[in-house]
Amino acid sequence: MHVAVDNPPPSQPITLPRLRYIRFVSCQENFTNAILGQIRAPSSTEFHVGVSLKLLDISAFINENIRPFQELILVTHRRNGSSKIFLYKNTFDWGIPGGRPIQGGLSFSVNIECNDPSLCIRWAESILLGDTGLSIEISDASQFGLNQAVFEAIAPMRCVTAMELTCTWKVDDTLRVLEFIGKPLNADPSLPSLPCLQELLLEGFDLHAQVLLDMVHSRFNSVSWEGVERTPLTITIPPKSLPYYYPGQILDVITLVKILETKGVERVHLVYKEELDGRLAITWNEQTSKAAWR
Repeated sequence: MHVAVDNPPPSQPITLPRLRYIRFVSCQENFTNAILGQIRAPSSTEFHVGVSLKLLDISAFINENIRPFQELILVTHRRNGSSKIFLYKNTFDWGIPGGRPIQGGLSFSVNIECNDPSLCIRWAESILLGDTGLSIEISDASQFGLNQAVFEAIAPMRCVTAMELTCTWKVDDTLRVLEFIGKPLNADPSLPSLPCLQELLLEGFDLHAQVLLDMVHSRFNSVSWEGVERTPLTITIPPKSLPYYYPGQILDVITLVKILETKGVERVHLVYKEELDGRLAITWNEQTSKAAWR
């Protein structure tokens, strides 16, 4: 959509009391900014916007233009009990998983293509404040992993209770994220990064149990958690994330047991066949005298 605004915007925002649904999809960025910066919609229940801000001022957009809709975002997150940030390349995407309106017809999604997603991450944290239930999905760590600002923005977020590492084809991506989760906070070395993290989903390839053991030891044994109770962590691993030769490696099974023995690890959840979901399914093969996976 290409729209020319010939007249200067009014000095005072226009209130639209009956406007309930706001959706900007594939619109010119200047047009989106001009409209959002000049309207107030106190009765809105759905807010969806997607923009590319690589050439525009991202701070002005998140701190001014969509500021009037922050309350809707917060209320929607609270009523749903959760929301998710999806990071892929230079795209920040925040909304309710599934995209459908929740109870009361509330929904939101904010998709921003930008050069520095860390600004968007800090903006989301400033909205949620002390509320928990935020999950972060990282689809391709190699695309933004060199940007240390992104990890620095995520590290202290107490609102983050779940992290998903998905669709990564590079072992280095997994290592980068796991090392980050195991590191202490710069501002408070007695706590690890993401101190309130409860769930970790690892859906990559060639993931070795030793790497996980190193992470949990670093997270729970190398920091003191002074004055704070350790947040129990559940780790979920689909079998495709494990090396193709994994079923024959009893050493890795032993390592998984060591992970479970680490104080602070609630569970290692292996998502297998439907009837075996969540079980560590191992049998003994009498013919080969080796352990085998069911």
